[in-house]
Parts: sequence; C-alpha cells; structure tokens
Amino acid sequence: MLNDPELGYTEDSTYYAYRSVQDIQMSFLTPPEIALSGCPVNFTHSQAKAIFQEALETEAGTVFDDVSFMSPVNIFDFDRFVEAKNWQAIEDRWTFTQAQSQCLDTYIKIQGAYNTYQVNGNLMTFTLHDTYWPIERSVARDITAKMIAYYNALAPSTYTCEYVFSAATNATRAAEICAARPYNFTDPVEVYELMAGPWYNNMDMA
Repeated sequence: MLNDPELGYTEDSTYYAYRSVQDIQMSFLTPPEIALSGCPVNFTHSQAKAIFQEALETEAGTVFDDVSFMSPVNIFDFDRFVEAKNWQAIEDRWTFTQAQSQCLDTYIKIQGAYNTYQVNGNLMTFTLHDTYWPIERSVARDITAKMIAYYNALAPSTYTCEYVFSAATNATRAAEICAARPYNFTDPVEVYELMAGPWYNNMDMA
C-alpha cells in the first residue's frame, strides 16, 4: 500500500519515490515492514484513508466506524470474512476486491509476525533509557559535589558555613542559616544536598 503512487502525493500533486527508509532518515531496531507483502495490487487513496481513520465514533458515541482498521472489531470481522472466503461481504463493507483483500490479509499476517520483536525492541529502548537517564542526571552533580568538598577540605578553617553563605547573602542571614544548621562544606553529602533542585540558587534558604 505504501508504494502505491496514488497514495504518495503532496499538495502540488508531486509523487516522490524513495528507495529505502534511509532516504527519509528512518532506521529500525527490527526488520522494516514489507511493503505490499509482494503482491502487485493497488489501493486507492480513499480506501487507504478509510482503513486508517482514527475517529472511530461520533462525539455522542452513537455511531461507530465499521471500516477503519484502527478498530480491533473491524479487523476481527475482516479476518473472519477472509477465512470464510466471503469476498462479497468484504467488498460491500470495504470496497476491496478479492485480490485486494487477499493482499491486505497477507500483509497483516506477515507484519503480525514481527510484533513480538517490535515489542521487545521497544522494551529494550525504554529499559536503556530508564537506566541511563538517572545516571546522566546524577553523575555530574555527584562528581561536582565531591570536587567542591575535596577543595574545601584543603582549607577547612576557611570554608566554614558562615564564609560560604556570606558570599551570596549578608553576614546576618548567613549566621542565622548556620546557627539553624551548621553545614559542613567538606562533606560531599551535604554539598550534594545543597546542589539539589529545591535548594539550588535559593540563598535565603526559604
């Protein structure tokens, strides 16, 4: 279906033929879908538009689309008609000829064979992302906190709580903050805490 020239047009009616998915900057973790599944049958634009219709019901919820393949019910009926070789029922409902119906049925079943791999590929992608995301989020801050604590530890008598806070606020407020909690800026855990979202750049410690 995707190779049908009648479907590949723009507003100026120009048809662009692509040799591979790389031409449109796409790539796959799994084998790409097999266009037309090897059957030389064309589908009209109106037929394709009908089976890819996403709006399956009216706003009132009283009328349901009985053609779109976005509906599992319609897919079930189509498969049932194909199994029964009831080509007339398919033509009456979808306007597909027998050749179109057999081609589409083959396409669906071949693509279905890839479903497991596609799901596993997506799970692998999400797993990798969920693994690396917290690492990317925390490693830089963790290293920074350790480096700050290390350099502060070289002169602990200088980098006191009052000294650090007085660099960003007045001495009175710095004294109040440190009296409430004498932060140790040679401790990477406490430095890390102050670099966290709720405290970062909040020098009044509100």
